[in-house]
Amino acid sequence: MKYYTVPSLILKLATMADKEIQQLQKLRSELTAVKKIMGTLQQRINQIEEVIYFKCDHYWILDRANVGEHTEYVCTHCNLSKNDNLNPKLH
Repeated sequence: MKYYTVPSLILKLATMADKEIQQLQKLRSELTAVKKIMGTLQQRINQIEEVIYFKCDHYWILDRANVGEHTEYVCTHCNLSKNDNLNPKLH
Protein backbone atom coordinates (compact mmCIF):
# COMPACT_ATOMS: atom_id res chain seq x y z
CA MET A 1 0.00 0.00 0.00
CA LYS A 2 1.32 3.39 -1.03
CA TYR A 3 1.05 6.32 1.37
CA TYR A 4 0.95 9.95 0.28
CA THR A 5 1.91 13.04 2.19
CA VAL A 6 -0.78 15.71 2.31
CA PRO A 7 0.98 18.04 -0.16
CA SER A 8 1.68 15.22 -2.61
CA LEU A 9 -1.91 13.99 -2.32
CA ILE A 10 -3.24 17.49 -3.05
CA LEU A 11 -0.90 17.74 -6.04
CA LYS A 12 -1.99 14.30 -7.29
CA LEU A 13 -5.70 15.19 -6.97
CA ALA A 14 -5.16 18.52 -8.73
CA THR A 15 -3.31 16.77 -11.54
CA MET A 16 -6.08 14.18 -11.82
CA ALA A 17 -8.65 16.96 -12.22
CA ASP A 18 -6.63 18.79 -14.90
CA LYS A 19 -7.88 16.49 -17.63
CA GLU A 20 -11.51 17.05 -16.64
CA ILE A 21 -11.00 20.80 -16.25
CA GLN A 22 -9.53 21.03 -19.75
CA GLN A 23 -12.33 18.87 -21.12
CA LEU A 24 -14.94 21.07 -19.42
CA GLN A 25 -13.37 24.25 -20.82
CA LYS A 26 -13.30 22.75 -24.32
CA LEU A 27 -16.94 21.65 -24.08
CA ARG A 28 -18.04 25.08 -22.85
CA SER A 29 -16.18 26.70 -25.72
CA GLU A 30 -17.82 24.33 -28.23
CA LEU A 31 -21.25 25.00 -26.70
CA THR A 32 -20.74 28.75 -27.04
CA ALA A 33 -19.82 28.30 -30.72
CA VAL A 34 -22.88 26.11 -31.33
CA LYS A 35 -25.17 28.64 -29.60
CA LYS A 36 -23.78 31.37 -31.85
CA ILE A 37 -24.47 29.24 -34.93
CA MET A 38 -27.97 28.47 -33.64
CA GLY A 39 -28.67 32.17 -33.18
CA THR A 40 -27.53 32.91 -36.72
CA LEU A 41 -29.66 30.06 -38.09
CA GLN A 42 -32.71 31.27 -36.13
CA GLN A 43 -32.30 34.78 -37.52
CA ARG A 44 -32.16 33.39 -41.05
CA ILE A 45 -35.23 31.19 -40.41
CA ASN A 46 -37.12 34.24 -39.13
CA GLN A 47 -36.16 36.24 -42.23
CA ILE A 48 -37.29 33.48 -44.59
CA GLU A 49 -40.54 32.97 -42.68
CA GLU A 50 -41.26 36.69 -42.95
CA VAL A 51 -40.71 36.62 -46.72
CA ILE A 52 -42.94 33.56 -47.04
CA TYR A 53 -45.58 35.19 -44.82
CA PHE A 54 -45.89 38.14 -47.19
CA LYS A 55 -45.68 36.14 -50.43
CA CYS A 56 -47.99 33.23 -49.61
CA ASP A 57 -51.63 33.26 -50.66
CA HIS A 58 -52.69 32.10 -47.20
CA TYR A 59 -55.62 29.86 -46.51
CA TRP A 60 -56.06 29.92 -42.74
CA ILE A 61 -57.57 27.03 -40.82
CA LEU A 62 -58.01 26.52 -37.12
CA ASP A 63 -54.85 24.99 -35.62
CA ARG A 64 -56.21 22.06 -33.67
CA ALA A 65 -52.73 21.04 -32.52
CA ASN A 66 -52.37 24.26 -30.54
CA VAL A 67 -54.53 24.21 -27.44
CA GLY A 68 -53.84 27.48 -25.72
CA GLU A 69 -55.40 30.60 -24.37
CA HIS A 70 -55.90 32.14 -27.80
CA THR A 71 -57.39 30.77 -30.99
CA GLU A 72 -54.55 29.99 -33.39
CA TYR A 73 -54.69 29.61 -37.15
CA VAL A 74 -52.24 27.93 -39.49
CA CYS A 75 -51.88 28.31 -43.25
CA THR A 76 -52.51 25.17 -45.29
CA HIS A 77 -49.98 26.33 -47.92
CA CYS A 78 -46.93 27.50 -45.97
CA ASN A 79 -47.71 25.96 -42.56
CA LEU A 80 -46.96 29.25 -40.78
CA SER A 81 -49.12 30.50 -37.95
CA LYS A 82 -51.24 33.59 -38.42
CA ASN A 83 -49.20 36.41 -36.93
CA ASP A 84 -50.98 39.72 -36.42
CA ASN A 85 -47.63 41.40 -35.78
CA LEU A 86 -46.64 40.74 -39.40
CA ASN A 87 -49.98 41.69 -40.89
CA PRO A 88 -49.56 45.20 -42.45
CA LYS A 89 -53.34 45.65 -42.71
CA LEU A 90 -53.54 45.84 -38.90
CA HIS A 91 -50.94 48.62 -38.54
